[in-house]
Amino acid sequence: MQPAPPRTVMSRRWAFGLDVGPESYEPDAMSAQKTDFGQVELAIRYRVRKAIELGLAVHAAASKDIGAGGFYFDFRYRFRAEEPLNVYALASLGVLGVGHNDASEEARKGRGSLRLGVGGEYRWSWFALILELRLIAVGENKDLADDPMRPPVEPVDYQLSRYKLSGGSLAIGANIYF
Repeated sequence: MQPAPPRTVMSRRWAFGLDVGPESYEPDAMSAQKTDFGQVELAIRYRVRKAIELGLAVHAAASKDIGAGGFYFDFRYRFRAEEPLNVYALASLGVLGVGHNDASEEARKGRGSLRLGVGGEYRWSWFALILELRLIAVGENKDLADDPMRPPVEPVDYQLSRYKLSGGSLAIGANIYF
């Protein structure tokens, strides 16, 4: 009788992830200020090779009366894939909309977004805890035209809906492998 093959990370290729944590955005505008959000993200991932993982994520964030939401296509490269404690680099392309809860569809329109980051994961057989640091860039909303009736000092929610955004997030979460 042949012994069972050793278990590897390829034995459980699929993962479901839930992340939470702080996030902030700063518009590329005059007198802009950073706005802090609380974020939550749900993701499904598939390990293509030991070191390479692809995924889809649904992202939501909120700060007082301003919300953000979108989705991302994720790529992760794991440097020590077979080790319980592994480190990885990530890149995500997606669409993110940011706007006041009462804003028009035009103001909350999704814009192209890029995330780059690093993370660490401690994995048991089917469960893992993660910590990620992400840098975020969001494109300009060119469809939100300049309003001649807008006050000289732009409100924060307008700046977040209109201009390019840069920011970052710290994600703390868990993955379930199956």
